[in-house]
Amino acid sequence: ADGIGTQMDTTLSQWSADKGIIKTRLEYFDSSIRRSGKDIERFEARIAIREKHLWRQFSALEKAMSTMQNQSQWLAGQINSLPGYQTKK
Repeated sequence: ADGIGTQMDTTLSQWSADKGIIKTRLEYFDSSIRRSGKDIERFEARIAIREKHLWRQFSALEKAMSTMQNQSQWLAGQINSLPGYQTKK
């Protein structure tokens, strides 16, 4: 019977061989990390597209609000200029 050192050497040699458990696990984890990196890149691209869309929407709303404020001021001026109209204070 082989001693514990020989058994450990045999086991470790099997685990670290080209088709051993250590190499297989490392390949699996590397592959998993690459997939996760690609998933993150796709997610960041979707976020960037969504951000652009929201900025366009925000800009359009700001422009519409500015236009409405200008119209409101113009209408208030027109109403104030009507004969006999007095503002209540």
